[in-house]
Parts: sequence; C-alpha cells; structure tokens
Amino acid sequence: MKFAATLLVAICLAFASHASPEPTADSETAIEPSEAPVMPIRVGGPCTYETSEIDATVLQVADGQVSMSQAEDRNFNLAAAAFTAPPVAGDVIRVTKRKITKGTCQPLIYTLAVPPADETPPAN
Repeated sequence: MKFAATLLVAICLAFASHASPEPTADSETAIEPSEAPVMPIRVGGPCTYETSEIDATVLQVADGQVSMSQAEDRNFNLAAAAFTAPPVAGDVIRVTKRKITKGTCQPLIYTLAVPPADETPPAN
C-alpha cells in the first residue's frame, strides 16, 4: 500500500513539472477572466405543452395588469397592454392556456386567444 501511495505522489509530481507555463500578461494567448466566454445556462430544457382555449372572467384591472379567473384554475394575470380594448371586471374573455406535459419550464402559460385571420370576432 505504501508503494502505491509513493507511486501516485511521484506521478503527480512528474505531471506538475511538465505542465505548461502560465501565460504572461503580454502573451497573445492570455485571456483575462472578464474576457472569458460565458456559456448560457440552460434551464428547463425542451418542454412540451397541451394547449386549450378557455373562457376566463376578468376580476379586476389595476397597475397595468388584468387579473382573471377560470373555474377550475387558480387566478392569473395578463398585461393590460395585450388587450385591444380595456377590459372591465366581469368581462368573459377567450384565453389560450398552455399546460406543461414534459420538461421543467413554466407550468402554465396564459395568452389572449387570437381568432384566425379569416374569422371576425363576434360583436359584444
């Protein structure tokens, strides 16, 4: 056992003595830590969603947010700027709900449902 430990130390010392020298400040290959490439951190990976359209009721409009609710879901907010006409409490609005089925991304995503280009939304 003592021989194995001695051999391991000898190998480590041999590699350390043959290591390439540290680049100097005037070396063309020197990279400052602030210039080192930064690899983006990927969070969640590829995700898949089940998409459905729901009718959601506007609860309130305040501070640029529209609070909405759908019977079986929790409440959620959409940006007031996403609406073509300002909604008021009690309005029922068609919303696209995307529920995650694979991955670790955002579990629920709500957006305003957009009618197909050849379909005119019904007048209220």
